Parts: sequence; structure tokens; C-alpha cells
Amino acid sequence: MKTIKNFLFVIAIAITSSAAFAGGTGTTSLLVDLKPVDENRAIVEIENNTEFNYKISIYDKNGFEVLTDESNGTEPNYKKVYNFKNLEDGSYNMVVTANRVESKNDFQIENNELNIGEATVNVDPYFQQNDDILRVAYLNNTGEKAHISIVEDFSDEKVWEKTLGSDFNVNEAYDISNLDMDNCRVELSVGSKNFYYYFD
Repeated sequence: MKTIKNFLFVIAIAITSSAAFAGGTGTTSLLVDLKPVDENRAIVEIENNTEFNYKISIYDKNGFEVLTDESNGTEPNYKKVYNFKNLEDGSYNMVVTANRVESKNDFQIENNELNIGEATVNVDPYFQQNDDILRVAYLNNTGEKAHISIVEDFSDEKVWEKTLGSDFNVNEAYDISNLDMDNCRVELSVGSKNFYYYFD
């Protein structure tokens, strides 16, 4: 019989949406709540002020997906009970994704007891090209060093680069009027993660 202990995490995040670049005030908020039902089961509750499709995945310590599920269509709220009875002792990672927001939470099962760790939330960077202006926004919640560059597609040669530091809120605008955009891409590196944007 598995005892569920401290299996509760709440992630609340408000991220500025694309409306902010256009002068709007729209935001997306995501609340994820995971709590025990009985000795083997836990319930996942997701609340959002915008309708999205949700994906819930659990991975073992080797990165193999041992459980996956998705909401049926887009909806602002999601609630479902999951059974962890068949999970063996070991380390796991639960990932909930909605639009460009991803929440991760490590937990361990040891001696039929489930213990939860701290949760982290990652949001993919936002790129917007408006004529000769490129805007980049990113919430660097891990505090890792960020670096942005513009790279030629064929030669992989950097034609421009800038170190952005480790600030939480990255919000930049660049003049790209002198750039041959048909043959270049933008690369944003944050720690070991790389994100790419290809010009229209």
C-alpha cells in the first residue's frame, strides 16, 4: 500500500502574452494543484483564465515516459484522478504543459511513500518581428546566463551577438534594418537550452 506524503504543489504564474507587445494588457495565468485522494491515487487540478489543451506526463529517472495524458480539446479548467499504484520505487518528474508554459516537479517513491520536491515553471521565449524591429521576451526563472545571436543559415557564422546576463525578465528590442533576414535566424541560449526564431 502506497502512502502519499506531501504530494501537493501549487504553481501560479502570470506571463505577459503577445497582447503586451501590441499595447494590450492580456495575461495568461496557470494554476496547477496536485493532491492526494487515497493511498494510491492523486488528483490533478489545472485552472487557467485562457482555454488551452493540457498535457500531463510523468518520466522516470532515465527519461522514459511512464504516464501520459491530455485534456480533451481546449478548456480553461482540468481535473482528473491518476493512479500511481504501479510506479516502482525511484525518482520521477511530472511535467504539465499548456501553450508555451511548462511546469516541472520532481518527486520520489521510496518504501511505498511518495515525496514531492519543488516545482519549476518554464515559459518559451516570445519573438515578434515588426518591420525592422525584432522584439524578444523571456522569463528566465532558472537564473542562468542568457545569450542572443543572429546567425547565417548556410555558414552558421554569427553576424551579431549579445550577452543578456541572468536577469529574470528579458525584454529586448533590436533594429534589424541592415540585416539580410532571408538568410539568417535568431538563436537564444539560456544555460543548456537553445531557442530559434526564423524571420518571416
